[in-house]
Amino acid sequence: MKIKSKRKIPAIERYDGYFFKILKKNRTKNLGVLILSAKYGLLNEDEKISYYDKKMNHDTAKQLENQVSKKFLEKVNLEEYEEVCINLGRCYTECFAKTIKYIKRYFSGRIFLMKGGLGNRGNILKNWLNT
Repeated sequence: MKIKSKRKIPAIERYDGYFFKILKKNRTKNLGVLILSAKYGLLNEDEKISYYDKKMNHDTAKQLENQVSKKFLEKVNLEEYEEVCINLGRCYTECFAKTIKYIKRYFSGRIFLMKGGLGNRGNILKNWLNT
């Protein structure tokens, strides 16, 4: 779900789905949040974006995969983090597959790769944010 404001707003404000509500309500940690968008690719939470109506699908995931992997490497220095939490749906996981392999190979901290249905992933995210 997205906020339909006509003006450009930060990505973290644009998205208003289940997991974003949990994140906004329970955010107590100093977090670096990246958002994977079907239109814009990988975004910092404060990047201003316009409203769009595009869903991630298999084809879009494959088209964005290399760009997303490259952007992740440009944006994130894994040495600055103790933990990485990844919460993606099926098609988004396809798009982030190369990046997940990279994180698993080179990141020495704790990795939370959320799996399962919405409720399970929501509970895991809430618990992670509150620990």
